[in-house]
Amino acid sequence: MKVYLIKTPEVELETLEAVSDFLASFDGPMEFSFSDKEFNKEQFPFLIYDETNWPTFEEPELDVDNLDFTLHKMKADRKNSHFYHTVYFEDLFSICEFYREKFCEPDSFVVLLTKYQNEYSYLSSFSSKNIFVNVDHWNKFTQDTDAKYPIAYEVAQNIMSSLMNIDYDQDKFMKFYQKQEKKLWHKKEDLDKVLTNYNPYIHFVPRGCMNDFCGHKKDVILKLQTGNICSTCLAKTFEENIDSRLLKQVISIFNAIRSEFMFQTEEQIRDSLRTGDTAQPFPLIIERTNKIYIKTKTQMLEVRLNPLCKMFYLFLLKKEDGVRVKELIDYKDELTKLYLKIRPGRELEKATKSIDDLVSQKEDTSFNSLRSIINKTIDELLRKTGLANHYTINGERGEAYGVKIPRNLIEYRF
Repeated sequence: MKVYLIKTPEVELETLEAVSDFLASFDGPMEFSFSDKEFNKEQFPFLIYDETNWPTFEEPELDVDNLDFTLHKMKADRKNSHFYHTVYFEDLFSICEFYREKFCEPDSFVVLLTKYQNEYSYLSSFSSKNIFVNVDHWNKFTQDTDAKYPIAYEVAQNIMSSLMNIDYDQDKFMKFYQKQEKKLWHKKEDLDKVLTNYNPYIHFVPRGCMNDFCGHKKDVILKLQTGNICSTCLAKTFEENIDSRLLKQVISIFNAIRSEFMFQTEEQIRDSLRTGDTAQPFPLIIERTNKIYIKTKTQMLEVRLNPLCKMFYLFLLKKEDGVRVKELIDYKDELTKLYLKIRPGRELEKATKSIDDLVSQKEDTSFNSLRSIINKTIDELLRKTGLANHYTINGERGEAYGVKIPRNLIEYRF
């Protein structure tokens, strides 16, 4: 299953790359990639982004204690959306559909990352296999955590919701809500039962499930911390015959994101990284599945890399003396075989092109990009330890590049 990530012009390319690389680091039937295809207002007139005059306003919150007022306000905001430079769902989905028709397979998922406020101020939404995710203002809800994690969560969650065939329409919900007997509501649990009758797979009162509605956007932290799929929604995935390998892949993504939001005291962090009086590197574990771990005293830290980066890193681990960039062409066959081993479903033609981009003698070789992604991933994983330099790719221009961890600390478990 192919998943293409694209963006509207105001979203930084670095954000798109970071989200795609993170998602691509998980094994499974979903294959993530990104495109830097540019869209403009001639193609899509609603793209009127002006960085010097980007409007800001308070997003409406879905207050379950005053739901009637909130829904009417959301409806009013929708009518006046042009005032806020917001766009309609169908506008955002039209970019996804355009990209699908022009550049990818009809059954692929297309995910649009955007900073545009949408008509209901949703964090994300989907229509069939078209998805948008708002990448702005995540620092308001997930302080001190890289925005790529909650953005990646929204991508995976919307793919799952689409595959689960969850049907939700805001206007239909408002009509349903207004017909209910409100005097029977004495507490949020009662309201939850009423709303569940509308759609059991959308949780207006949060329960720590991926399908929590998060009308109060600060509630998103709950599902990020739990990484959970409730029993009702899990049963729905079985009912829809969703591939168990895909479900496992999504759960792995959720668990990795969850670990980023787990609370650790400074003392716990110091204990987990303490190796004695001197800062000695930890063992590096390579599993049969080609997963890479750094083994601390208390935990196994997975080095999550997309397939191309993982291939190059494993290649360099085998080259204790390092390799000069100009020498990479001599290892083309070895690199190709290793890449196809890591990504067995990859077509030979596409695999060869990826390797050609790496070993090319041109200035725009992908070497620097791969090295940057790998080093940034390791730096983030071992932040504040002073140990990252043992695992990153180091070298000087014109000289050999390599990973300097002592080879007796590398354990191949196959």
